[in-house]
Amino acid sequence: MDSNEYYDYYSGDYLNASSSPAEEMSCHVPYLPWGWIVRCVLYSAVLSLGVPGNVLLVGALWTRHSCFWRPVELFMINLAISDLLFLLVLPLWLDNEISGGWWRTGWFCCLASSYTASLNMHAGIFFHTAMSVDR
Repeated sequence: MDSNEYYDYYSGDYLNASSSPAEEMSCHVPYLPWGWIVRCVLYSAVLSLGVPGNVLLVGALWTRHSCFWRPVELFMINLAISDLLFLLVLPLWLDNEISGGWWRTGWFCCLASSYTASLNMHAGIFFHTAMSVDR
């Protein structure tokens, strides 16, 4: 073993330390030929459990509505609506996985679904934090 070599645990080889940074920064993710099937099943399960659960939560909070809303109820209903908006774009992701990574619905739906996923993540963080502070 040369003094310029080191052992790379990801590739299992001894690499030269004087190689270019681009070669060292590359990340080799193993290709799973059945990965799209797992993602399709996962997306379908999240969709089939998430929509009825969030609709049930919104319905239960709405029918329990009195003169005024407590802050935790407002945060919960907004979180459920945010999750429902995310679940509405999940079929686009499912179609993307089935079509082999192609967005058959167009670039606008791709951008809108990415924006909705990011918005849902930030809204979830905000509403969970607000509920924790309120409690």
